[in-house]
Amino acid sequence: MGIKTIAVVEKSSGVKTSNGKVVLSVDKRTEKDFKFDAVYDGSNGAEIFTNHVSKSSGETLAGINLVVMQIGKIDNDPEIVAQCLSTLFKNLEKDNHKNEHLVAASMLEVTSDSQFHDLINPHPRNIEMQHHSNQTMFLKGLSSLICDNCGDLLKFYEDGQQVSKNLHHSSYATVFSVKVLQRKKDKPNKQIVVQQHFVTLNPARRNIDSLKKDLTSIIQKNKPSTVPGFSDLLTNLLLGSNNVFAFACIDSSNAQDMASVLPQVEALSGIGSNPKPQSSDNMAVMQQLRQEIDKVRNRLAKQSPPNKNDLAHMEKLISDLDETKHSSWDQIILRSEQFYEERKTSFANKGLVHILQSSQSANRENLLKYQKAKEKLSSEYKSQRQSVDKVSHELRLMVDNYTQLVQGDKQSGETQKLVSKIQQMKEQLRQENEKLSQIQEKMKDVNEKLEKERQIGVEESSSTFDVAFQSMVEDRQKTKQENEQMVEDQLQKMKMQVEHDKAEIKMKLSSSSMNNKDMMDSAVELASLRAEKAVMTTQLEAYRREKGQMEEHMRILAEKHARELEIQQLQNLQTFRAYREVFEEFKVELENRWRGLLDDAIQDAVFLNARNSELTQKNVALQRELDETKDDRSMKRGLKS
Repeated sequence: MGIKTIAVVEKSSGVKTSNGKVVLSVDKRTEKDFKFDAVYDGSNGAEIFTNHVSKSSGETLAGINLVVMQIGKIDNDPEIVAQCLSTLFKNLEKDNHKNEHLVAASMLEVTSDSQFHDLINPHPRNIEMQHHSNQTMFLKGLSSLICDNCGDLLKFYEDGQQVSKNLHHSSYATVFSVKVLQRKKDKPNKQIVVQQHFVTLNPARRNIDSLKKDLTSIIQKNKPSTVPGFSDLLTNLLLGSNNVFAFACIDSSNAQDMASVLPQVEALSGIGSNPKPQSSDNMAVMQQLRQEIDKVRNRLAKQSPPNKNDLAHMEKLISDLDETKHSSWDQIILRSEQFYEERKTSFANKGLVHILQSSQSANRENLLKYQKAKEKLSSEYKSQRQSVDKVSHELRLMVDNYTQLVQGDKQSGETQKLVSKIQQMKEQLRQENEKLSQIQEKMKDVNEKLEKERQIGVEESSSTFDVAFQSMVEDRQKTKQENEQMVEDQLQKMKMQVEHDKAEIKMKLSSSSMNNKDMMDSAVELASLRAEKAVMTTQLEAYRREKGQMEEHMRILAEKHARELEIQQLQNLQTFRAYREVFEEFKVELENRWRGLLDDAIQDAVFLNARNSELTQKNVALQRELDETKDDRSMKRGLKS
């Protein structure tokens, strides 16, 4: 299967779609269309996953690699990632009785100036892309952490996105990779490696040239360069995977920039290869590398001076041997434990500890469960809404037909049959409306639970006010959009009900079944409803004013809190500066005191040294005199004897 191209066009972008094509206006008179394998008006992560990615995601354990590449950003992007990872772990659970599995995650960010950053473990080490002797490509210095469940993987993915935002890198691309190692329990040395990659490319104006270059490299199937870069990595990922989905995500913010890369995205369709599952026997690979190292070492021993190419080849083989050792089952587990410990330090050094303290995986699994339930109910609601509209339309046609029959004085038997059908259709419409109301109640219940879980996540997420406040603002925006959609649905329902009541009144008038009393009751009810409408309008206006006032007060309080926090920070800085000045003065005073003591000690040492020299010389002189005295006495004794 080649690359499958899918366009996701937001309605607010102003870009037209038609029959699987995206239509762009080149100028006022000219339009150009681009053909894709599928086109969606508005992004719905669950629907896109079900229609395209679901089957491919379920084939991972069969040795089928998966790449989901987004140029731009799908609104429900986490939904696609979550569905893929959830499907992966479901399949792992089914396969546990046959094979052992190891799941590891890594996340790479590429900036506009081609710098590589580790988003799961933001350490300061350099990350380099290198070729392996077995014709593969790997990233040296990128952390890979083991995960036991879908919730941990999702947390790594969201943590990586938060790290990228907080560090304010000029991001060009992110690559979230999930590697699955599987081996049979009776053959532990042989393992199959399968991967899922989620690539996001940022089509900002500063990245357009790089984006065109990278996409063209994929189209032309360029071979890796001597010094590999991100373009080689992207080409290797897409052409080295069996299932590849390329999403062109067009919205109001990137429509102009996306227009310049759509020709390359369109040309990606169908490009690809059919790579075989990547299996490896680490022991055999290491044995082969060691043999090659021995050959080169023997060749170098005979050379004087040694050949530079052979030395470089030896270094490369040793590096590949180390990398092969690190890719073994036990080493991946050991290194993952080291990366987990290093991760805490890296986040602390970057000032990102609050990200590690975010909501736990259990809470995220609940969020995922309620999100799936919400997506399902939304789909059911749309389907049920279509059924209600269809029944309502048929009822309206029947009522119009009945009115024409009555006005044309047709046979009463046919009229009675039509009245019976109208009554049945009314009953059906009532039942369909009840089903719609039940779905709405379920959606309301799920939304409340989802909001509760989100609130728990916000309370646990961070001790910083800015992060919590921003999260609450985003939740309010989502709630506002959902409420607007609910009001719109109720408005449509009201219009349908009005049309239905209008048709029913016409039918009664046509059949002369409405007497003066009924007309008077209807008039009274109409007057009462108009009065209630005025009251409801006044209440709604009051609620709007209260809402606006509350939002304004919250904004003022937030700004005031920010100012007070800034003042507090300045006071703390002043206190710290005062403390530092006192400390510096004390340090200078202490240093001067110790310098004085040191000078005195040096002077004493010099004096004692000089005195010691004098005493030594005096001692030598006395010793000499003593020796002379002893010699004289010895000579006198000899003469006497």
